[in-house]
This record gives sequence, C-alpha cells and structure tokens, in this order.
Amino acid sequence: MKIKKIIPSLLALAVIPAFAAATDATPKRVGPVSYYGALHTSGGKIIGAKNNQEAVLRGMSLFWSDATGRPYYNKNVISWAAQNLPMDVFRFAMGITYYDSDGGTSNKLDGSYAYSSAPDGYAGIIDKMVEAAIENDIYIILDWHSHRAYDGSEKSLSKSFFSEMAQKYKDVPNIIWEVFNEPTGSYNDWSQIKSYASDVIGGIRSAGNKNLALVGTPNWSQMGQCGGVSGENIGYVFHFYAGTHSVGQYGGAVTSCKNGGNAVFITEWGTTTADGKGDANTSASSSWTDFMEQNKISNCNWSLRQKVTTIGNASEEGSALFAGDKALITQAALSAASYTNSGTFVKSYLTSHATDWASKYAATLKSGSCSFKATTVKETAGSVASSLNSGCTYTSSDESVVSNTGAIGKAGF
Repeated sequence: MKIKKIIPSLLALAVIPAFAAATDATPKRVGPVSYYGALHTSGGKIIGAKNNQEAVLRGMSLFWSDATGRPYYNKNVISWAAQNLPMDVFRFAMGITYYDSDGGTSNKLDGSYAYSSAPDGYAGIIDKMVEAAIENDIYIILDWHSHRAYDGSEKSLSKSFFSEMAQKYKDVPNIIWEVFNEPTGSYNDWSQIKSYASDVIGGIRSAGNKNLALVGTPNWSQMGQCGGVSGENIGYVFHFYAGTHSVGQYGGAVTSCKNGGNAVFITEWGTTTADGKGDANTSASSSWTDFMEQNKISNCNWSLRQKVTTIGNASEEGSALFAGDKALITQAALSAASYTNSGTFVKSYLTSHATDWASKYAATLKSGSCSFKATTVKETAGSVASSLNSGCTYTSSDESVVSNTGAIGKAGF
C-alpha cells in the first residue's frame, strides 16, 4: 500500500509540536492530536489544550502485552487501525506482574513479558508505539495494567516508570497516562487509591508534563467512587462489559461523577460478559454506545487481537476484534481479516462516528479566497499545485514534505 500524504493547507502550519529527543517521528497524516493538542480537563470535560474544545475520542485497547497481545504492539497494526477502523486513540495495556483479576498473586505473567521483571525490554516497544501514535496523529494511553498498583513494591515501580516516561516524552502531546487499571480485592480502598494516584501523578507533573492523567476507580473501575485526587488535568476511569453491566445499573454513577465536575474516560469496554468470553450482546452494547455518545465520553474497546490463541491454555475471547487463531501483524493480513460478531459491532460504531480530522484542522488555519479544502494525495503524485488558487502565495511549515509551490517531497502533511 502506498503511503499517502494529507495536506490540510500549506498555510501557517508552524503549529506542529516539538517532540521529545527520544523520537524523531513526525505526523504523516492529520488526526485528533493536531486538532486538540495535549488533552487537559475543565470540570467534567476532557478538552484540547490548543483550542479548549471538548474532545471525544474513540478507539481500541490492545490486549495484555503478553505472548498473545504482543504481536499487535507494532506500527503496522497501529497505522492500519488508525486509517481503517478508524481509531483516534489506542491503549498500551502493559502487564506488570500478575493477571489475577482479584488482586491476588496466583497467576503470574511470563517473566519475559512482565514489566516488573523485564523493564528494559519495554523501552523499545514503548518508543515504537509512541512513534506510531505520533506518525498517525492519534493518542496513546500508557496503561499500568494492574489490579494492585498501590502494593508497596509495585507502587515504587510505578512511580519510577511514570516519572521516567514523563521526562522522556515531556513534549509529546499524544500521550495519556493511566496510572491504575482496575483496583480490586485488597486494593479497593479509595483513600489509598487517591494517595497512590496523587503521588504518581505528582511525579509526572514534576517532570514538566501536564497531559491528561487517568485514575482507576474501585471494583474493577466501575466507579464506586471518583474525585479527590490532587492535581490538575485528572480524569477517572470507568470500565464495563455490556453482557454483565447494564446502563441502568451503572450509568448513573458515571453521570454523577461527570456532573460533580470530574472528567471520565472509559478506557476499556467490551460487548461480551466481563470474562471476555461468549458472544457479543449487541443490544446492550448499543445502549452503552448511545450512552457514551450522549454524554460525550471518550472510550477504548477491548481488544485488538484475534479470537483464538494457541498459546498456553488461554481460552477464546469473544470480545476480540478479529476471528480466527492467527495473529494479524501485516496490513495485508489485517485488511483481509474476518471479524468476530463483537468486531463487526465495534467497527460499525467506530466507522459511523469517524471524524474528518483533516478538514476540521484545515478549517482552523485560514479562510477566504486563498484557502482550500484538505487534500489527500499519493506521495508519488509529485505535486499538489492544482489545489492552489491562482494569485495566492502559499507558505509551507515543512518544505521537505510540501514546498511553497506545492511540490511533494515525502510523506507527511
């Protein structure tokens, strides 16, 4: 597939942010990050730092970063999903030590996939995923995917991780921090969750990073409580699985949290029962997608993987996007893939609410006789001069991508 170049305008594009020294990546298309910038909060809203407009993002969560999920942690997958689902945001569900959904210690991740035992191995993976987010101009949620994050040793590890990442990617607007996935079991105490989150987010802020930070809520992030974490630009996490959790039972807690002046982000939702198995409950899922749209709540569906895995004794996941038993890691394989019933529902939801980010962004730059609509061309086209209006002078913020006269240099915008 040939790389395409999206050119919203050649006018006044000197708004492309400077990225951290850890990466030289630049956007190759126009997405929500160019439009909103880094995400902040204003009362119960998530807003763009560039324009103070309320942001509503829709996307996917990757599966645990284990042997099953890891194949999807690659740039081919992210680029394909950004363009074809399409997704505005994706979630990096980084496994720490244990799988146990009750906060226990009986089911360990393989040491080579657990952040606690192989932190150095994650540095390159995170870098590649941040680059993929930048190149596709979408958001990435760095998720501490744990049920026991304020455990003493894990809390220390978490504080170090987020402080290091915040310093490394200080000027990257694409990043959202999720400091606690799903508190549960012995780790449900809201006062301790708040204390943990305040400490970890304090480290992020000390590194000079003001990007949105998200805090998991009690009982598998089902919003038993919310609010009260110290600091700015903080949101609270809600999770649901439509086959287990109904809007009637849980929706009130979400709206109460928002109406109380607290931003909410649904970083994980599924169409199935809470164990991820079985088939999609499309009726209940539709009730939830309607709820999310009505209340302008950003969200990520669980999860971007194939239904069946032959690794270990893992069972089928009806909540998976793709049918079959093979990991899909090339754009050709992804384009030819079959969807599960859940995947069909989710793709329809994402497609029907897709945003033309290039046109929205172009509209912010210049109006009048010398402006033109967002134009997408192949890199091999050579020139976009035909889109320029006679008698107008245009200036490019990056002449290596498009010159002032409209000549195409390389992929970008």
